[in-house]
Amino acid sequence: FSKAARNAVRRAERMGVDVELDTSGRLGTVFHTLYERSVERWARRQHEPLQLARWRARRREPLEKFTELPRRLGGAGRLWVAWTDGRPAAAIFVLQDANAHYTRGAMDEQLAGRTRANYLLQSIAIEDACRSGCRWYHMGDSGLSRGLAQFKEAFGARRAGGGGMDRAPSCAGARGAALDPGADREAAGDRLRVAIGDQLLHAEAADFLV
Repeated sequence: FSKAARNAVRRAERMGVDVELDTSGRLGTVFHTLYERSVERWARRQHEPLQLARWRARRREPLEKFTELPRRLGGAGRLWVAWTDGRPAAAIFVLQDANAHYTRGAMDEQLAGRTRANYLLQSIAIEDACRSGCRWYHMGDSGLSRGLAQFKEAFGARRAGGGGMDRAPSCAGARGAALDPGADREAAGDRLRVAIGDQLLHAEAADFLV
C-alpha cells in the first residue's frame, strides 16, 4: 500500500470506523441505500436526469442482487459495510473464491470522506482475500475517472492493457504472512498485488472461480 493509503487506514481506525462483514444478505438493504445515494451524486455530476439515472440503476443493480446473491453463494458473496457513529458510511460488494472481485462500491460522500472509510474497507477486504488464499484481487474498471484510478493505485493496483482483465499475482509470495493470525495487516497488504480489470464492473458469478 502507498503511504497515503496507510495513513488513511490509520485515520479511519482512529476515528472509530467499524467494518462489518455480511454473507447472508442481511445488510443488502443498507448497501443499496448507499448505492442509491451514490447514483444521485453521479447523476448530478454527469448532468443526467435523476429519474433516468435511478431507472438505469434499478435495472443494473436491483436490491435483490445484494439481499439474495450473498445468501445463495454461501459465503462467496461478501458485503462489507463501514459504520461510523452507528451510521453506514461506505460499503463494497466482493465476489470471492479462488480469486476476489471488488464488483461494486457505494458511500455517503460526506461521512466516507471525513473518516476515510473506503480505505479501511478495501484494506480489510484485501486482507481477507489474502488470508483466504486468493491469487488475485480485481478492482474493476476505472473508466475515465482519474480520481478512482488513483484510489485503486494507492493499494498497488496496475491498469490492465490490451482491453482485457488484468490478473496480478497476489498471495503466492505472501501467503505465510497472510495466514498467520498475528501477521500485520499492512505487511500483508503491501505484498498483495491488486489489479484494475478493464472490463469488470459487474463480475458474473463464474468469473471469480478462475
